Amino acid sequence: MCMKYITTVLKRIGFSSSTYLEAITILYKDDGDIVNIVPLGYRLRDRNIVTKVYRGSRTYQILISNKSKRGCICITQDAELFYLSIFDKERAIDLFLNRQKKVCDALIEFSIEGMENRKDSIVMYVKPSTVKMLRRTPRGFTRASASIIEALVWLTKLPYTPKTEREKLVKHIEFCLESINRSSRNKKYRLIAREIYTLAQEYLIKEIHQTSTTHQ
Repeated sequence: MCMKYITTVLKRIGFSSSTYLEAITILYKDDGDIVNIVPLGYRLRDRNIVTKVYRGSRTYQILISNKSKRGCICITQDAELFYLSIFDKERAIDLFLNRQKKVCDALIEFSIEGMENRKDSIVMYVKPSTVKMLRRTPRGFTRASASIIEALVWLTKLPYTPKTEREKLVKHIEFCLESINRSSRNKKYRLIAREIYTLAQEYLIKEIHQTSTTHQ
């Protein structure tokens, strides 16, 4: 695919240089096996897509040890896939592999072009090679599913935030969870909300060096 065409398609999907687009990232090993599935936020920068990966996370360890050189981005509004990619990666991978056309609106295959070290993170530069549109008509985005994804984004930041500042992030999460309970009676959504709240409370009291790297 021509890079100019790919960039045009990416902009239609919602990628921009000013705003992070939250999506599910699948990283592959050289033999094609999936080494990680994780939600990450992306922005356009020149001809690359860039994302920030926090130091200490599972994804960070994979990247700095050079265990993955390529991957794909699943554009989805499926709140369950975001949730499982943090809480139950095996189920998330199974969902991605077996119901890809149902959970992904588009797939963007990429190669990792480089990384830039920061104090508490790395910036990963990826070069998209192909874009596959799997759904012509975007699905409606409910307030509840949007709130779940937003709460999960805040949750992924908690382990890498100084303990003194975590309470502020937890308040953001609580606001999102209140929105879920107000806008939906869906039992699955409410169960997800409770599990997010439980883990957020655990992170609130943990020391930074004790945080687990298995969720991301």
